[in-house]
Amino acid sequence: MGADALTSLAWTFLGIGSGTLLNAVIWRIPSHERPDDISEAFDNEWFVREAAKCEKCGALLSSWQSTGLLAVFVRKPTCPQCGRLLAVRRLLVELGSGILWLLSLWFFGPTLYASTVAIFASLLLGIAISDFRSWTIPHEFTWFGIVVGIVLSLFRGFPFISTIIGVSVGPAIFFVVGWLVAKYKKIPIAEVLGLGDYWLIAMIGAFIGWKMVPVAIILSAVVGLVIALPGAVRAALLRTESPKIPFGVFLALGGAVTLLVGDRLVSWYGHWALGR
Repeated sequence: MGADALTSLAWTFLGIGSGTLLNAVIWRIPSHERPDDISEAFDNEWFVREAAKCEKCGALLSSWQSTGLLAVFVRKPTCPQCGRLLAVRRLLVELGSGILWLLSLWFFGPTLYASTVAIFASLLLGIAISDFRSWTIPHEFTWFGIVVGIVLSLFRGFPFISTIIGVSVGPAIFFVVGWLVAKYKKIPIAEVLGLGDYWLIAMIGAFIGWKMVPVAIILSAVVGLVIALPGAVRAALLRTESPKIPFGVFLALGGAVTLLVGDRLVSWYGHWALGR
């Protein structure tokens, strides 16, 4: 639908600002190569409390240095101890968020739905980056997203009970699947899916509605399987442990695709498989 230049600029800056807020959480989480590396103390925290640290030397960073654009403006783009350039990846997060907001405006115009897509996309971007680098899905993102998703759904005309079901059905599906897998493999259910995945699917359900939650889960599983399969085959041939993957990344991707084209995918499948 497009928009005028001033509106586009305003939305872009809103997206960049959203990226700055994402950075304020993402880079305060210690980087982990495996989920087993996460300390029990950190895993038990509800919110991220640690100050940001340089990933190279471990020096404490100021609040400005957790951001990109602001760090450049205040001339603090590098680590004060080792001199490592920190602002680049932060800038990419903010730029990515700004682009997502701008694309939402261009495709859907200055509408409530465009705002819903933009906010949802920014949150999923932050969640995907965080889970990829640290195996952590921050409650700051998912809990905020659940509240915002519920409010926006009500403004978009969805019944309150339907929205609450949307928040609940995903975690219920995950619990049943996790329980079955844990029973089959004889492992604790917590080792099947992390608590952050439950909150993430609840947030996704708040935005897309309960009917589309199974679609998002299936898409996430298919994408995860395709990406994980080569590593699993290689591990089987070499008789080594299969590499673990951060499922939150694929769940975020599945949620985004479902919001944008989920209805079309369901219609296409019905036409192709059922002849409807």
